Amino acid sequence: MRNELAAKLSKQILWVAIANFILSPFIFICQLMYFFFNYADLIKKEPGTLGVRCWSQYGKLYLRHFNELDHELDARLTRAYRPAVKYMNSFSSPLLTVIARNIAFDAGGVASLILLLAIYDEDVFQVQHVLTLFTILGMISVIARYGWFVSKKGD
Repeated sequence: MRNELAAKLSKQILWVAIANFILSPFIFICQLMYFFFNYADLIKKEPGTLGVRCWSQYGKLYLRHFNELDHELDARLTRAYRPAVKYMNSFSSPLLTVIARNIAFDAGGVASLILLLAIYDEDVFQVQHVLTLFTILGMISVIARYGWFVSKKGD
């Protein structure tokens, strides 16, 4: 009796696994769409949530007074959040700096390629929108290289 029930259960699990395997691409697409629409809506409503900062455990421990209760610490940290964010926003983001440098490099490279092609054959600028593309790529390169979000250090 026990072996029969175990065999029946394993057969049911096998059929559920096969159905799950067959439906997994559709489930993945649905989950991906849900993720995209949910977070796109969140970012549209509150753009600041993309880079929310919070106190680290070390920061909480370092700022905690001797024998301070949890609710008092939370109240102090809540009051200190806005000035701390204002202070941290005065610095540039290293990740944003790297991304901006890569964008400047790519845009400048394509603009240089267009310029070299134009030097080789002046008919390149006769092609529709090449001059516009060259101008836009140059502007993107300059903005990404010297924008406010790029670190001013010579590192």
